[in-house]
Amino acid sequence: MSKLEEKKTYLFLLMIVLSLALILAYQLLPNRTLTLAPGSVFGVYASGDAEFGGSSTAHFLNEGSSQWRCTLRKGVKAPEFPSCRIGISFSRNPDDWTQGKDFSDFDYLRIQLDYKGPATFFRAHFRNFDTELSRKEDYNSAKFVKLIIRDPGVNSDYRFALSEFKLADWWIQHYSVPNHRAKAAFDRVTSFELDFGEPVPYGEHAIELKSIQLVGKYASAENWYLSILVCWMVVMAIVGLLRLRHLNLVSKAQGLHLEQMSQYAQELKQQSLNYKTLSSYDPLTGVLNRLGLQDILDSSFQWRKESNHIALLLLDLDHFKNINDTKGHDAGDQVLKATGKMLEENTRSVDTVARWGGEEFIILCPNTGREAAMVLAEKIRIKITELDFSEYKLNKITASLGVTIINFDEPFDRAFSRVDKALYDAKNSGRNCWVYT
Repeated sequence: MSKLEEKKTYLFLLMIVLSLALILAYQLLPNRTLTLAPGSVFGVYASGDAEFGGSSTAHFLNEGSSQWRCTLRKGVKAPEFPSCRIGISFSRNPDDWTQGKDFSDFDYLRIQLDYKGPATFFRAHFRNFDTELSRKEDYNSAKFVKLIIRDPGVNSDYRFALSEFKLADWWIQHYSVPNHRAKAAFDRVTSFELDFGEPVPYGEHAIELKSIQLVGKYASAENWYLSILVCWMVVMAIVGLLRLRHLNLVSKAQGLHLEQMSQYAQELKQQSLNYKTLSSYDPLTGVLNRLGLQDILDSSFQWRKESNHIALLLLDLDHFKNINDTKGHDAGDQVLKATGKMLEENTRSVDTVARWGGEEFIILCPNTGREAAMVLAEKIRIKITELDFSEYKLNKITASLGVTIINFDEPFDRAFSRVDKALYDAKNSGRNCWVYT
């Protein structure tokens, strides 16, 4: 495992541990509490049904608006059903009831109260202004989100999740609300009220509100878990970027390595060519040696095909052993060097000059017929005699040559045997001459 993979594994393990710890820690987060009544900054009110022609009344019994008394009566001009309520207004502007508070981050509602009276249940409801469904001129157009509180009594303590509140059926029907809009909302709550529903519990009702509170975490579960998910996404993105960076560095390193290997291969190839070149040339004279000539002969099929005639000349320096014996090998080396240089200077670029061994040289001349070959042999014979070795106190140097024409598809060995015989005849003819065969 690479160091990067090892670090990535440790990072993922750390993230898993932290994620589990954060999930468990959410349950231990302190709750955020907002007191709605009593003693809050919000306005608390109590009302009966007199404004609707009824005779039911409601009023506070103390200055702190925590004790409340309601009398439900049948009136002469009673409304559809008698009512009295205690409410809390959340409007920030007294002249605009539509300005509410956002309670959507809270989880549940807690109500603590003492109750005395004939009712077996209360109705708790929020009114939430919906910018698409509600109208400023119609107070009842705010969403009516309700919940039933059953069996009230002394020291009653209720806790309701906001998700338990539902839109009232009468409100949905009255305002013809489509199903996709018929959902409870708490993002712009204008008021909260406690009242009595049907059947109407006529008589005296005494309520002491100890506490009405909204409770929730400082961060919602959705946002908390979303934050964990975002952290994972950030970590994955960082790991991905580090991985890409690592791959980029590896790719560059591999590219550099391949480039170095390619360069090394080129150097080896060049060295191989250099060694081959060195092994193909005679180090003393600078012309091809027998191995180099053999390479020419091995690849001469196309060369022979394109040549009408190929002349083969075999040259041998006369009495060369005597030069080495009497004047020394240094003198002999200079004779060989001068001979090789002279042969290259007096042949064409398409011709091949090679040192066959000792004091023998071979000349291959493509597209050269019998007459031209004999002219070249005579020219070379004369040029040999013109070489100056007075420094070594040598008299005129001479050479004997054999000349022949290589027939098409004829093996070189056969042609060489023929030219070697011609050289032998030249030697026997007194040297310093050439013989064609």
